This record gives sequence, structure tokens and C-alpha cells, in this order.
Amino acid sequence: MTPRFLADEMNGDIAKWLRIMGFDCKYLTGRDLDDRLVEICLREDRVLLTSDRELYLKAVGRGVKAILTIGGDRKEKLRKIIKSMGLEDLVFKAYRCPMCNSLLDRVESSKVRDRLPRGVAERHRFVWLCPSCGKVYWEGTHWSNILRFVGEVVK
Repeated sequence: MTPRFLADEMNGDIAKWLRIMGFDCKYLTGRDLDDRLVEICLREDRVLLTSDRELYLKAVGRGVKAILTIGGDRKEKLRKIIKSMGLEDLVFKAYRCPMCNSLLDRVESSKVRDRLPRGVAERHRFVWLCPSCGKVYWEGTHWSNILRFVGEVVK
């Protein structure tokens, strides 16, 4: 079973990139969340991603699988998560909304033409639609940068 993650507020960019790679990653912000984060991980069987040593120790002490994301840049942190969980072969097996974490639906671009910039529907037969927040995604000019970055993470 593919692990599901929960990122604390210091790992918002990590949550976004895990979602882009297709992994379920909730992200919570706010004050005094430590106990809530641990409870959610226990209840939903999630791996906690945190840069907070105290929270990490508290979570592990309560039986939560946790990864301490201290040191290194975004790429190194993502590599640590992917490698330690053995997820290299699961990247891009699903598509998730980087904003809200919902699974994306592949739809014909003609069905959402009114929500796309001019020319996108003509260049892309299919796009991805988030059923929760309504965002639309396609393989635009940034896609090669995403693929390059993710390739460097999983190598």
C-alpha cells in the first residue's frame, strides 16, 4: 500500500511536490497543532513529515511513522522521503492537485475550454481537472522543468 503523508507547516513546499508526484499528502498550518498532527497520523495511518525535533520525538514515541526533514534543500528532503519509503517506482502513478490534494480527473480539454488560456485546448487534447477546487492543469512549458526536477529527486 502506498503511504500517505501529513506535512507540518514547515513542509508546505514538500507537500506540494509530493502531490505533484502523485502522493497523498495532507498539509496543516496553525498554532499548537502538535497533538492534532499526531492524532491525525494515528487515525489515518499517515507518515508525519516535520522539521520539528520535539514533534518528531513525540510522534515516534506514540507509534507514528515520522520523517525528520531537517537540513538540505527541497530536492534533498524529497529524495530522503522517496528513498526511505521505497517510492521511486510509484512516482506519477496518480495525479493529485498540488493545491488541495484531491485526485485529478483527466478530461478532454474541449469540456473545460472556457477555463483555459487561449490556445491550450488546441495544443492539448486532454487536461487534468480537480473535482474539489476546480483548478485545471495541463502539460505546459513548465512540465519539462517538473520532470527534470522529479528525475533528479528519484535518481
